[in-house]
Amino acid sequence: MSSCCIVIMSHGQYNKIEMADGRCVVLEPDLLRQFSLDEFRGFAGKPKIFIVEACQAFNEPPPPKDPPAPAEPRRSYVCPDYSDILLCMPTLSGYLAFRHASRGTVFITQMCRVFSEYACFMDLQQMLTEVRQVY
Repeated sequence: MSSCCIVIMSHGQYNKIEMADGRCVVLEPDLLRQFSLDEFRGFAGKPKIFIVEACQAFNEPPPPKDPPAPAEPRRSYVCPDYSDILLCMPTLSGYLAFRHASRGTVFITQMCRVFSEYACFMDLQQMLTEVRQVY
């Protein structure tokens, strides 16, 4: 396998996706960690694309941010653990995603339209930029 694309469409809240049984899966670490360089070495360097259509609003107070650790000089280049993962979401953390009652989600609707129209002419980054400009 040379790449992986996973599409998840559900309800959600900050960093969580609700499953059909009502339980939640945490995006990081439960889901994304399974595809990280540490956990999935055989797939290192191969693109992993996650399209997650779900709200990311805070239902609880946002988690506290840890102060940044002082930078230590590195002697060799280390590939970041998520460097080959692309996470596409309709909204930023802390916000709701818009879904029209009869037309569905704006994000997925626009993504389908843009991909259908421009897949032969644009690369993925250009198409995702076009999706964001439309809505």
